[in-house]
Amino acid sequence: MDEFAEYPETPPIDQSNLAAEEEFFVLGRLVKLEIDSPGDTPDALKSYKHNPIASLPLSRFEHNYAADSDIVHDPSIQKQCSLPDNDIGRWPRRLLHVPSMTSLEWQPGNIYGDHVAPAYSAVSYTWGRYDLDIPGAKRQKKYKNVKGVEIMGIDWPVPRINPDQHFHVDHFYNLIKQTYAAVSFAKANKQASYPPSDTIAWCAPARASLDELFIDPWFSSLWTLQEAFLCHTAYLVPLEASPIYQHVQHEWSHTPVTLGVLCSIAATLNEIVDREQPAALERWEADRNNPIVIKQWKYLGEVSTMLIQRGLSALASRNSIALYHVAQYRRTRNDKDRVYGIQQIFDLRLGASAPGRYELDPNVFNRFNLEDQLGAALVQHYPVVSQMHSFQEPADKGSGWRINASSTVPGLEINSSIWRLDFRARCTFSTKKISGQQWGVFDGRICDLAQLADRWRSFRYSSQTESMIEARSPQQVLLDTAFQQYGDGEEALVWTAVKSHACTNDYLKGLLFSGKTKYHLVPRGERQHDLTSALIRLIVRAFEGAPLVVLLLGSFADVDKGRASGGPNDKYHVGLILTRLGTEAKAPWKRLGFCIWQYEYNGVIPSSDACLHPDLLGYKDQSTEWRHLSDVFG
Repeated sequence: MDEFAEYPETPPIDQSNLAAEEEFFVLGRLVKLEIDSPGDTPDALKSYKHNPIASLPLSRFEHNYAADSDIVHDPSIQKQCSLPDNDIGRWPRRLLHVPSMTSLEWQPGNIYGDHVAPAYSAVSYTWGRYDLDIPGAKRQKKYKNVKGVEIMGIDWPVPRINPDQHFHVDHFYNLIKQTYAAVSFAKANKQASYPPSDTIAWCAPARASLDELFIDPWFSSLWTLQEAFLCHTAYLVPLEASPIYQHVQHEWSHTPVTLGVLCSIAATLNEIVDREQPAALERWEADRNNPIVIKQWKYLGEVSTMLIQRGLSALASRNSIALYHVAQYRRTRNDKDRVYGIQQIFDLRLGASAPGRYELDPNVFNRFNLEDQLGAALVQHYPVVSQMHSFQEPADKGSGWRINASSTVPGLEINSSIWRLDFRARCTFSTKKISGQQWGVFDGRICDLAQLADRWRSFRYSSQTESMIEARSPQQVLLDTAFQQYGDGEEALVWTAVKSHACTNDYLKGLLFSGKTKYHLVPRGERQHDLTSALIRLIVRAFEGAPLVVLLLGSFADVDKGRASGGPNDKYHVGLILTRLGTEAKAPWKRLGFCIWQYEYNGVIPSSDACLHPDLLGYKDQSTEWRHLSDVFG
């Protein structure tokens, strides 16, 4: 198994923490829970008290990029960040030979001791916050005889773990000796079940089940987030390493519970919450003094929030970009690990971990310049997907070209998940250092948003396509939270993609929403046309007539699940919405969001009489309305 950089968790479940007459398993026994009933769940979420999430500022930093060493922006690091190191590929640096408890280092040819390319198991667990010897920790006499796991073949001390707060050494020995298949180590009770369709019937029990599950520190460790993404088929096991079987429709199966099963449950819960929240909100607005209505609305929001902040929603999406946002809620001892601890999901090795860079002083790197390195690698390797996110908080000037901790991946009204799509890139990205700070540089084709918006609307109401689009607008526009910055250093909120009440423009208010942690989408339809028109008018006023354009990022085919394989598919383009930070011709561009638009339905491309200038909507290399531009943005 992998080198023991971390150690296991989950002491036996303390049944005293459960409320009276409650036996909530992992989304099991989902029955209606009446208000004030004997088995009512505590109103406060216990998991946020016993296993709090991290609190990380997402924007408005005062970092001095000019003071960073030039080495952090060395182009050679960017070129090497995804290269293998000495042909090790995806093999672990070390494996533990369990019978002898000896750590064996990788050798060329994938040799470990006397074993060539051996089969192995990996255990995902967390230990750092329970290290008795952590620098600065108070020494307690009662733990002086606690020992770490004894492992041969290493020349560094194995951390001693607090046995009262986490686990005993004997627990760990028992785990690794009984584990012969890939496992993911997280506390869970021995039952799993899928939620019923009756929303109110499962809301409170599901909330209680998730709350109990998320008490485990595995769900707040940053490193385990990366491990969970890399092995979606990992088994969930308790401390004794015995299988946890699924419980479906009141019957036990012989299928072990995997992380993928848990993510599938999370995806189902998300779908139900998304479907039921609008109706629950209407009930709450109509009867704000009804305790049952209040609690139902509150519980729906808390289920959604837990799934997002604990990472199950992002893990279920299989979208690596979405996972970076979740990392802000995870706890880590070193701030730089917010990049180091998640870089492998992008198949990258950054900063001091880049191949051939081990001699560098690791202190020259910090989270800010590591995020620049991560962003530079992502925009170069994934020019389309790296921009398909929305900033929940305003991106600092010059940094809007890359993802940050506030980046969320909103759902798109298409048939496929983003991670299943095959994108054809139609632009390229690079970076440029200006006054000590990295800015993004794009090279591609742009057109005026106003022109494209006219085509979207004419396409929507054309007689030829009206039956195909089923009253949906061809486009879906997704905006970032944005501030207007003035020359004297002052700034003002223009609009927000998160809280509609803070929006300063009445026409946009109500279109850009509605919640603390979840991006509410403006559905494809007439409101999308309203949103686009309002955005065009607002930019003219708020940014003093600066141009508003769409950079063509790329294209994709949306595969309909119900359509025969190989048949015609819907086709889309993806664009980045940009405006200039000033009226000067050399002023850099500011990212405002992104958009997708459909230009082919079931393999049918509208003829010229169905839509004005279809070349603009569908894009062709020889189109004159898409003009070439290479410039700086952020």
